[in-house]
Amino acid sequence: MRQFFGFCLERKWLDENPAKKIKAPRNIRPEEVVPYTAAEVSRILAACDVIGPGPYERLRAQAMVLLLRYTGLRISDVATLERDRRQGGQLLLHPKDRWRRVSADPRRTTGGAERGTRSARGGR
Repeated sequence: MRQFFGFCLERKWLDENPAKKIKAPRNIRPEEVVPYTAAEVSRILAACDVIGPGPYERLRAQAMVLLLRYTGLRISDVATLERDRRQGGQLLLHPKDRWRRVSADPRRTTGGAERGTRSARGGR
């Protein structure tokens, strides 16, 4: 907010920066990450059986949920994943920062849920 009001002040849209009086928060700690339970994952997968007009959409939704669960990928990475990114039992990914290989075999991963997929409040 301070930067925005500073921007407005530079352009003479304001006489003073009201955000200068606001103090920045200190000691911000990230929320505890709580993984999905096996029962929650089962319910999410069951919900995939009732979406879309046909079996293709349902299988695709299940595949996306499992990829999110077992790889810990971001939704945007899973949604834009192309078939040619699969090489053997691995996925070649180029997320926002760098190329990396992720195992496509759930038996060989620690799982996205174990690394954290949602906050303690149930949000992302």
